[in-house]
Amino acid sequence: MVICKTSSQKSSVALRISNAQLGDPMRRLLAVISLLVPFSLTAQTEVSGYWAREDKFFPQITYFRSDSIAPHTSYFLWSLVNNGWAENVVGFGTKVKGLSMSAGAGIETVKDDWWRVQGNLYYGSSTNYGYASVETGGSGAWYLFEVTSREPMVQVFDTDRFGIGLRFQRFVGLGPRLEWQLSPHLLVWMVPVAWDVEKRDSPQHFVFTLRYTP
Repeated sequence: MVICKTSSQKSSVALRISNAQLGDPMRRLLAVISLLVPFSLTAQTEVSGYWAREDKFFPQITYFRSDSIAPHTSYFLWSLVNNGWAENVVGFGTKVKGLSMSAGAGIETVKDDWWRVQGNLYYGSSTNYGYASVETGGSGAWYLFEVTSREPMVQVFDTDRFGIGLRFQRFVGLGPRLEWQLSPHLLVWMVPVAWDVEKRDSPQHFVFTLRYTP
């Protein structure tokens, strides 16, 4: 979920809309941080949510920021809040050629076991990228793997604004990832059908995201 970015890469913030009430004080505190900090730090904003096929909606709010602090070294700050859970992670990363690596630690809203650690890999070019993130902590393990290509051989239309890939996220599922660069500042990506491979009898999910970059 987090990649190392050098000074030439803009910091990013992901905002996911939530219509649920936050319960305990820690979640409320993290919610306030997540809502206020992005507006002072933002370079990229993302609005998304996912729906289960049983018509349940799962929104959340997240943000991410990364800045260079030395040649090939950066820091990152990442936070997530939803109606039942929240976490904050801070860490450091490095970039060697096209490969970015980062790792961090933080807290989550698990009463008796609140620690959380995260590791990330990102490799990308102007037309292809791959991303992997793994976490563990009091609430258990989580992972995300994603690859996307805008190479001409995968183009449905005669344009480099359309990308096709694959996304595999724990608790959401495995499915095709489609993206469309609507303008220099606006990107839409979605996973039309994601199958949760750990729960064979669970409903498929639909993920939709709108990303704005100034």
